[in-house]
Amino acid sequence: MSGNVKKGSTSRVTEWISSTYRFATDRNDFRRMCWTNECPVYGAPTTSFQDFKPQKNLIGLVETTSRRVRLVLMAEKKTNTILGSGPDESSGEPWFVCCRSLGRQKPLRFRLDVSSAGDLTIAADPDQKQDDVMSVQDLFVSAARNSLRSGRKCLSAAQSLDLAAQVSAVDLGLKPALLYDSNAACAQQLQQYLSSLRSLQLVSESLLTLDLNGNSLIINTHTLRLNLEQMICDGGPAVVDVSPSLEKPTIFDAQTRQLKGVMGDLLLLLEEFQRLNEVDKPLYVGEKCEDWNLCTMFGLILGYPVTYWFDQAKSFENCLSMTPLAVVTASAAWQADGIAHRFCLYSFSVPAALQEETRFELENWRFRLQERFEQQCIIKDLSISQSTVTLPSICL
Repeated sequence: MSGNVKKGSTSRVTEWISSTYRFATDRNDFRRMCWTNECPVYGAPTTSFQDFKPQKNLIGLVETTSRRVRLVLMAEKKTNTILGSGPDESSGEPWFVCCRSLGRQKPLRFRLDVSSAGDLTIAADPDQKQDDVMSVQDLFVSAARNSLRSGRKCLSAAQSLDLAAQVSAVDLGLKPALLYDSNAACAQQLQQYLSSLRSLQLVSESLLTLDLNGNSLIINTHTLRLNLEQMICDGGPAVVDVSPSLEKPTIFDAQTRQLKGVMGDLLLLLEEFQRLNEVDKPLYVGEKCEDWNLCTMFGLILGYPVTYWFDQAKSFENCLSMTPLAVVTASAAWQADGIAHRFCLYSFSVPAALQEETRFELENWRFRLQERFEQQCIIKDLSISQSTVTLPSICL
């Protein structure tokens, strides 16, 4: 959090205000450079957004009128998120009142002072009940447990937190999509979950639910489109033919070229769906995907540098039995409320014998992931490891 918060303010309300503000401003779709007016907050004349100039180390946009002050988070999409407004004229005290949009259950009151140097002082109302606060992690868990039931059973807290970390990674553009497999919840339930997160301003409008032949994915439309466009230009990921008729897996260059048409079809579907502006509905891909090899498509959509292919018209088996596989795993720590939740960001495999042939794709994937990682602050401590496994059977 930019600015300075007095260490003496240790109440749960104060911690919530600080962590919520930090969570919102650290998101990569908010401005890196925050804003404030150059004059003192209290008693400042009425100003507009156009009057504000960027300055370093300032915590937000402070909008002033003759009697009220608002702390506003400025998003790149020209939308404002009001953290609080005040003073609370009904009480005659200089308390701000938090808005519903950032997840509190009842009005919270706090005092906010911003100096001309941009230092922030937060103090909670000593009479404020502090049981009304929900943390960012609590909000994610509540949304998952309410929306993603399978029968009467809901997700555990651990499953909900892991899903929150995965969804945040997609929202931040660290990965283009995630395949939902926590339970048997359908695409409509997953869309309800996303809508709930949006209403709490925990995720952006870029996220969409994709139903691919009954398989539900959460995708970042912007990131996925960029990935597909780049793959069409650069040739896409390495495609490994694992048809059961082969003695061993092999690079299938001809299929790589054929995949360009499939990627073009998926791009057209995304563009058409976005034109309809139906962000609150899942995108169902029906007849169009009947001829697609879903194993290959999952590799493309999930952003893997290597994907598998087999001739599904002949068999759904593969030749990977007892084949040494190099398993690449990327893990990271999702930061929310000051608590780090470690999770698996990526996990994919490539036949060990083909590592040299796929070296370019693997190194390019690693470089691009690290580059995107440095552009955000929510997910930290990236670790990429590799191990070798040999299994009697592999299900793709």
